[in-house]
Amino acid sequence: MALVIRNAILHILRNDGRPSVFSEVELDIDSEVCEAFILKHVKKLLNNPAVRTANFKTGTSLYSLLGNYQEGRTHFKNVTLEFANKMDQIMTKYTDIPPCDMLIARVGHKSGDYLAVLNLTYQEVYSHKTSGSDNQLTICTALPFSTGKVEYAALIALNGASMPISMVEKPATIEGNQVMYFSELFLECETTPSKRSRQSL
Repeated sequence: MALVIRNAILHILRNDGRPSVFSEVELDIDSEVCEAFILKHVKKLLNNPAVRTANFKTGTSLYSLLGNYQEGRTHFKNVTLEFANKMDQIMTKYTDIPPCDMLIARVGHKSGDYLAVLNLTYQEVYSHKTSGSDNQLTICTALPFSTGKVEYAALIALNGASMPISMVEKPATIEGNQVMYFSELFLECETTPSKRSRQSL
């Protein structure tokens, strides 16, 4: 069974003085652009040797929220708003965390359904601007795709109570300290070493 996108939504998280933008409308998953972007990054998570496995700490807010979601007591959009609001609060407190777009998608796979959470930090790319016959180079910001990689992402199995997580992240410098904020502050989960890390031991 190929990957199937069931729902997807994009929230814009800022900590530069401008308000974050929480979407009330899901992404158009029938769009080729949307489908290509989501599937590319979810497949990377499924096949990345740097992925670490993790488990939620029981009773945490996101763990409880996803339990309610699986039992039909809340809807996809409400789940994503809770996720985005929690990250927004963390970013407001720790302004060293860069602004990003948070893309959340429910995807189906032969092994079951998953919730993909992608923190898409912006990248600088070269482009052009033109005025009449005057063409000049310029730099603009873009989301990671063909050559870029998502540095903070999780794939959460929607399989009942256990909900194991496959995730990638890197330490961020927050107030002079190296912090794994994505797993420790946001997801509140306990991680194990990645396959790549275990092979290097």
